[in-house]
Amino acid sequence: MASFIAGRFAQAAVWLDLRFDDGAFELEYQRDRQARTARFTANAIAFSALLWGAFGVWDSATNTNSVELTRFRFMVAIPILLGFFALTFTPAFRRWPNLCLLFFVAAASLLAIKQLLEYGEGSPYYLSSGSSALNFALILVFCIGLFPISVGWSCAVGAIIILVYGGGVSAFTKIEFAEVSSYIFNLTLIFLILIFTSYGRERFAREEFARHILQEKERNKLSNFLSSYIPLNFVADQADRSAEAFGEVTLLFSDLVGFTTLTEHLAPKHVLEILDMIFTEFDEAADKYGVEKVKTIGDAYMAIAGKSASSVNHAKAMVEFALHTIDIVRRVAEKTGYPLQIRVGIHTGSTIGGVIGRHKMTYDYWGRTVNLASRLESLSEPNRVHISEATYWRVRDFFKFEERQAVEVRGFGSMRSFFVSPNDASKKDGVLPD
Repeated sequence: MASFIAGRFAQAAVWLDLRFDDGAFELEYQRDRQARTARFTANAIAFSALLWGAFGVWDSATNTNSVELTRFRFMVAIPILLGFFALTFTPAFRRWPNLCLLFFVAAASLLAIKQLLEYGEGSPYYLSSGSSALNFALILVFCIGLFPISVGWSCAVGAIIILVYGGGVSAFTKIEFAEVSSYIFNLTLIFLILIFTSYGRERFAREEFARHILQEKERNKLSNFLSSYIPLNFVADQADRSAEAFGEVTLLFSDLVGFTTLTEHLAPKHVLEILDMIFTEFDEAADKYGVEKVKTIGDAYMAIAGKSASSVNHAKAMVEFALHTIDIVRRVAEKTGYPLQIRVGIHTGSTIGGVIGRHKMTYDYWGRTVNLASRLESLSEPNRVHISEATYWRVRDFFKFEERQAVEVRGFGSMRSFFVSPNDASKKDGVLPD
């Protein structure tokens, strides 16, 4: 029988607590709720102690028969309040706020019934059952109305108060049962009103929390989406500037060889599938090497490295990324059976980045570094990484190279350039070049 009653009570408690189905989400809500309400609870207790103390001073000054009650207020009741106030700053309260409040209710209820019992009828300090019922009603309002505790714990608080009042008055006083029962009914009515208030408050708090979490997730999705087009730090500083200058970065251009001709023989759906397969792996590799994708134009891919101060050797990271992309294209070619190859061009130098236009805005880069990286890509060979001399001097200790004969680069004249050797896995031992 006891287990049956306990099971029923547990089911009712779950219903009253309005718990989220997701246990992790429920735990997150409880932590957030405790963090937000701990200070409010402390302020409510401090304010109550202050008011009670002020009333005690006034009562002792105007009522010469209130010596015992004054002692009770300042030596028992207010110290208990202040003790509970101090408890709100402890880890125990943050972890079990409802349980701590339940102990406080038990103590307050015992003190209230003690007042009723200590001074018998005829004593100048005697509290009638009506006065004691009012005290218990105030405890109810204080504990359920002011403290943001859950509905299930509010029911426990109310049950304790009503049982202590009804049981104490009936068992230890000569007050008629009819009078006691009327006050118990009034306390129960107040309790039910407060429970409905607590239920509405709890439901509203949970809906607000769920809405806030959903908004945060959507905001993060939007931020991640925007950051793939426009750097968030640029958006934050947009009011102060319209472009950013970078002293040294490494830029990469790559292009799928003969892909345009291949698309003439493929359905648009298959073209999209192949490009998505390749560029999705490119994006994952970019994250791995600390490279930032700038954009894709058809079957061309543009990336940059070295924008952040934490980039130790962005040129090395970019070459490693480029070699990885060649492996990706080879694997996709083997998987699909299509003759896919890629050309890559890399150059290190200064550049400028920013947003141009007002519609369909994208963050882009321009300058000689961008142009030279693009030219090196067009002058590269299938499945080769073609780098400028500037990039070579920054990565010479990490890879093997094949120097090309001087090439004529449109807009730049004759230049030295290098291919990273196909046996790129045999990297040299060395230190980061200056």
